[in-house]
Amino acid sequence: MRRLLPQEHDPEYAAFTRDPQKYFLASVSGLFEATKYMAVIEILSTHSTDEEYIGGRKDFSTWSAGMVITEAFYRFPMR
Repeated sequence: MRRLLPQEHDPEYAAFTRDPQKYFLASVSGLFEATKYMAVIEILSTHSTDEEYIGGRKDFSTWSAGMVITEAFYRFPMR
């Protein structure tokens, strides 16, 4: 909903009490806005197929060239 229900002292309260169903339908997003919102939520909630988490890798040879990186990796979960 784009608007909250009006309180008794609000100017929109008369329109709300006259026809609550119309007021509700006027406060719902349009089809284009709802579709755009759903598309954005879908994109933001999907995960990449090659997504990796810290600590999820077992083979360090593919991304750690030095001992400094490997030691920092092991120190990280200790904190």
